[in-house]
Amino acid sequence: MKKLSCSIALFCLMVVAFQANAQIRFGIKGGLNFANQTVRAAGSSVTTNSQTGYHLGVVGEIGLFNIIAIQPGLSLSKKGSELDLGAGVKSTLSPLYLEIPVNLMYKLELFGIGVYGAVGPYYAIGIGGKAKTEGPIIGTDEEDIKFGSDTDDTMKKTDFGINIGVGAELRSFNVGLTYGLGLSNARPKGDIDNCCYNRVLMLSVGYFF
Repeated sequence: MKKLSCSIALFCLMVVAFQANAQIRFGIKGGLNFANQTVRAAGSSVTTNSQTGYHLGVVGEIGLFNIIAIQPGLSLSKKGSELDLGAGVKSTLSPLYLEIPVNLMYKLELFGIGVYGAVGPYYAIGIGGKAKTEGPIIGTDEEDIKFGSDTDDTMKKTDFGINIGVGAELRSFNVGLTYGLGLSNARPKGDIDNCCYNRVLMLSVGYFF
């Protein structure tokens, strides 16, 4: 009983120390997405072109032990790719996701400027976007992306992957570069020979209050 009481007391002291040392702040973040997709169809790789999108959202940061921090966020992120079908015909896929990243950060200070590296998972839910086909003869055909798991749907509803990034901070401002590696096959009823994975390079600017 005495050992249990000591353990509980020690745990409570650790929680109080953690709360005292933790630095919590909130901010906003946004920037450009240079998005592309890794695609295979009938076992063959398909070459796609990147397209420019955006991301915009809120971010929190829980500082631990001075150099370690956990950074969750919530943002809108536009991804996708362009595909040249030949004869001047181009197909563009532009899904819009509500994305939840949670990054583990390692922070240092160099010459008065904070620098950091970050890595962590993300989970995303498709909430909109357009699928467009255009060409000199067929004109433009545009429709909303259908998210689901059936063969007639455009993309799966959810996506997940890993973010890897670096950045710099000066007072309340920061700038970062993050690569998002999608690990979920976005193609409904897809397999190893019929797949689509999101890839995105994000250039961000943020401000913490």
